Amino acid sequence: MPQTRRQQRLIDRDIWNQNTSQPICRLGPELISEIFLHARPDVFAMRNGATWVELVRYLASITSITGHLRRIALDYGELWSAVGFHVTGPQVDFNKRYKRVLIVIETFLERARTCNLHFYFHDSYFHERYLAPSWFYPRLLALIMPRIEQARTIRVWAGSSWKQLCVILNNAVNVNNLSLIPSLPISSTPPLNVLLNLKELTLSRIVYDESFHEILKQVEKLDLTVVDTDLWKWLGSFVQLKWLRIRDINYTDADLTPPNFLVRLESLAYLGVSMRLYHSIAPQLSLPHLRHLSLHPCSDPRHEPQDCRHPLRTLCIKLDLQHVHLLPVVMNPQLEYLEISQHLYGSELLTLLSELLNPSQSLTLPSGATFPGPSLKYFRLIYSGVFYDTQYEAPLSERLASILTKAPHLKLDVVARRSPPGFEGLMKQFPSQVKRYQRVYSVPLDELYEGSRKDNE
Repeated sequence: MPQTRRQQRLIDRDIWNQNTSQPICRLGPELISEIFLHARPDVFAMRNGATWVELVRYLASITSITGHLRRIALDYGELWSAVGFHVTGPQVDFNKRYKRVLIVIETFLERARTCNLHFYFHDSYFHERYLAPSWFYPRLLALIMPRIEQARTIRVWAGSSWKQLCVILNNAVNVNNLSLIPSLPISSTPPLNVLLNLKELTLSRIVYDESFHEILKQVEKLDLTVVDTDLWKWLGSFVQLKWLRIRDINYTDADLTPPNFLVRLESLAYLGVSMRLYHSIAPQLSLPHLRHLSLHPCSDPRHEPQDCRHPLRTLCIKLDLQHVHLLPVVMNPQLEYLEISQHLYGSELLTLLSELLNPSQSLTLPSGATFPGPSLKYFRLIYSGVFYDTQYEAPLSERLASILTKAPHLKLDVVARRSPPGFEGLMKQFPSQVKRYQRVYSVPLDELYEGSRKDNE
């Protein structure tokens, strides 16, 4: 056991010299730092985000390999810039848990030094027995507020602690990415008007306030959960919006009475929305630059988009158990990337593919529309169910084979997130066109398209 720091450094140096044949030992500190940062669990990911515990364990592990790697990790402030907490699990020894949270946050802040900070606070408990101790939030704010001007990202997912956490927004003037997700109905208005550099915004169950109007003009990316009649007020405030997802959880057709003017979202390139809401709002929107459309399931078959006048490049469709009539949208002649996602293989998917191959004469389709269209390059079929129904594989393979035969240039990816992907016969028949994947979460279609386009420039 080494008795001094000098002895420990000598031991580390000997270990390092003994391992210089290992590839990582020959890399410079800057490159090792970037590798550590790239591998760091992402607590801000929209899908499959890492937990706070995973982040802490990762950073603890990389600082325990050797003294040399520990010094590299501790000297790289950006590695410690994701600061926050998420208290989960059995609620035992509650005071000790929250004391540990404060110790970790203080440690991260010290090691991040002058780097930009990214705060996340996930305290969604609302039962009285699970509330944080009364001393916790005053101590938390005492740690955070002196560094709040370094904040660039803030995510608040809270229940009864909503008011305590939203206090930090008053001085977070440099934040450009904000998420506010209360797990309980709230009556207070968050102070968005002080966020002068805001570019990305996620809001859930927040009632529109006129004080938001000027700030919202600069927002470029919005993830909005609609709960009342405020949708048109929200949309009318965003003049630079490029990316929009609307999650409609509680509204009626009466709530969406169309305005007597056209809402112009001239810069919008991506729209993710339910089929029902798309049908209701699309006629009132001016979307001249819309390129990416993602349509989510709709339980009411009367609300189906019958026309798509936008120059789409990508289209994502998530089918539910109701048959969805989407031919006019899917047969957009400018469409290049298509994704169809379904929880279960079933007749609605077979019916959709059959109608795409042999559309009914009674339908009004774009002039000269066919499927696959002349521009379609990539088709991704995602199956997220637990069980794979083999009785549908043969007819589904037959329809997919027809599509691939018509378009020899088309690439097909079959993604099974839980069950075996199947389609071995289809792969043998079209080895250069078909690939299968299992238990993977794919890159969003719009990002895949834009990345491919940049690579080809």
